[in-house]
Amino acid sequence: MIRPALLTDLAAINTFDIFAGSRLLEIVDNHMLVAEIDGEVVGYAAWVPRGFVGHDYITYLGVAPSHQSRGIGSTLLVAVEAMIGSDRVLVSTQEDNHTMLAFLPVKGWVNAGAVAGAHKGDRTEVFFYKDRTSERVANTLNSHALP
Repeated sequence: MIRPALLTDLAAINTFDIFAGSRLLEIVDNHMLVAEIDGEVVGYAAWVPRGFVGHDYITYLGVAPSHQSRGIGSTLLVAVEAMIGSDRVLVSTQEDNHTMLAFLPVKGWVNAGAVAGAHKGDRTEVFFYKDRTSERVANTLNSHALP
């Protein structure tokens, strides 16, 4: 099941969240969804409305290692796309995240370029975008059930 994140989900998220910082603000602002299987939170996605050059920006996508490669990340992305409002959505990943770099184009995301030195140690961040249409958004609203 995909649902809005709750403050009580933080403990579960922290067991597999590889990103620095807390997800507290995303939860309080209602800009985070979680994937739950059998009562266990196994993934999450967060976004910032108009967070990057005026477009909605998916800031975090994480799935517990024990539940990866089961379609949960894909389902979360589709669910976030259905929740957000802009016609163009952006997401990014670090240049060494080969799994995400391969995953995004397969899911219809277009490489928009990279920013060198975006991270300490001169690591590069690679950005992707997806244009949305009203018809596609309407179709995704009922399609974000977990596999």
